[in-house]
Amino acid sequence: MNLHRDSTPAIIDTVVRSEDLVFRKVRYADGFEMPRHSHEEPHLFLCLAGTIEHRYTPQTSRLTPATLSFVPGEEPHANCFGEGVETFDIVLTNQWMQRVHSVAPSMSRPVEYREGAPVGLAMRMYQELRRADNLTSLMLEGLT
Repeated sequence: MNLHRDSTPAIIDTVVRSEDLVFRKVRYADGFEMPRHSHEEPHLFLCLAGTIEHRYTPQTSRLTPATLSFVPGEEPHANCFGEGVETFDIVLTNQWMQRVHSVAPSMSRPVEYREGAPVGLAMRMYQELRRADNLTSLMLEGLT
């Protein structure tokens, strides 16, 4: 998907990169429907505002603010964005996943968190992104 500010349904407001991770804040056009697709690399996204209908086999979820969703790489899914949707996205490169595989549980299925430590950490990471400085990428990588 092309993400140019003047002609597309998604606008990337902020991007911070570390060696193996990408962090970004994204806004979506009201009512934008992203057809079934997949991403090569796994990612997490925290719904900051609005409502997202997230469809993957065999279910459909309604993501509201403070919902954190994990989507494995190559997992087919579709999204429908309501009004005023903003997300904080974390792209987990395959290199990063290989490094943490030995200490992290298997992450082969979509998972959603509506409370608890994962949501709290994601919110803390988003606050770090909002106050970006020369240590932000290191802080975000450590929190991830």
